[in-house]
Amino acid sequence: MMNRRRLPPGAKDILQALRPVLTTVDGGLSRDHATLVLENEGFTADEIPYYLDLLLDRGYLYEVEGALRLTDP
Repeated sequence: MMNRRRLPPGAKDILQALRPVLTTVDGGLSRDHATLVLENEGFTADEIPYYLDLLLDRGYLYEVEGALRLTDP
């Protein structure tokens, strides 16, 4: 069951940065590609995996065959 609790500011920022990319690509983004996009937006390599996992755990993102997708674009 998804846990859609409020997101901390860092997770909101990452979701906001990924949303335009995830809504324009078919089939989602690999974690590596998402990390590259986020690093280009100024996020650090240390915080990206934590927030991606948080977004997945809370149901804002989901993963299919290694591709990250928005739950509700």
